Amino acid sequence: MRRLALTLVAGSMMLVGMVVGSAQPASAGKVCGWAATSDGMEWRCTDTATQTQDGSQGGTQGTWTPPTEWSETRYIPTCSTNGPEDGADVLCGAAVNTCAEDGAIRFWVYVRTVFADPDKKPTDWEMKGSECRGPDAPTEVVPKITRQNVIDAAKALAPKATFAMQPAAQSYVNIPNNFYATAPDETVPITLFGNTIPVRFSAGTVRWDFGDGSTGEGVGIESAGVGQAGAVEHAYVTTGAYDITVTTSYHVVFDLLGQHVETDLVAATSAPQTLEVGEIQTLVTDAR
Repeated sequence: MRRLALTLVAGSMMLVGMVVGSAQPASAGKVCGWAATSDGMEWRCTDTATQTQDGSQGGTQGTWTPPTEWSETRYIPTCSTNGPEDGADVLCGAAVNTCAEDGAIRFWVYVRTVFADPDKKPTDWEMKGSECRGPDAPTEVVPKITRQNVIDAAKALAPKATFAMQPAAQSYVNIPNNFYATAPDETVPITLFGNTIPVRFSAGTVRWDFGDGSTGEGVGIESAGVGQAGAVEHAYVTTGAYDITVTTSYHVVFDLLGQHVETDLVAATSAPQTLEVGEIQTLVTDAR
């Protein structure tokens, strides 16, 4: 059976609608910044509550701020022929005979700032002093990209499904509405510390929030008949304006430092669309 189309005749029927203000959805967010580790500095993100003002980022995905600059450190043996630019590591008495710990080497510590903008050159190396380190300690410390760094970025950059409603924008109480979504698989490049990591998003479960406390699941079918297998449909029992969203769960795949990583921890919620639901009432007239 085809979905019911309504034609209202002036004078015999009257539409009564009620509009309510659309709510601004809250989203789980993240605050990102540098954290000190035993290997140097690491970019980390922590959960925080954020409030979306324009509705465009509502849902379960977070907000993610990529680092725009970071520090690189080089350790150079304290010998006059050595410098940070060429990374020379010639040893001399000043390097090997001035540390109390047996076998330790004294290094000059050089630091510079590197920028994400490829057109912006790094700052000059600046010597911060010297320190004694073991012979096997790393001579260069750069930001460490972690699996969680990439997942945090993927949560914010995951593709958002698009969807449509039939009838669109206006419906009526107890009339079945048809919903269908497009959630394509997509590869998104994520850049961290000058390294681009292709992240593959494969759409999985698609869940609907109909705005009245009811939910649904599935991609749905365009122009589906009432009760058709695979269709996503919902009828509202009261008038109002309902904000509808669709959340897509993704299987995410990427390669990082020779490791193949797969996770299902990523979901993205669409921007809301509002469906106004009115009521059909029969108007009895004195027709003669």
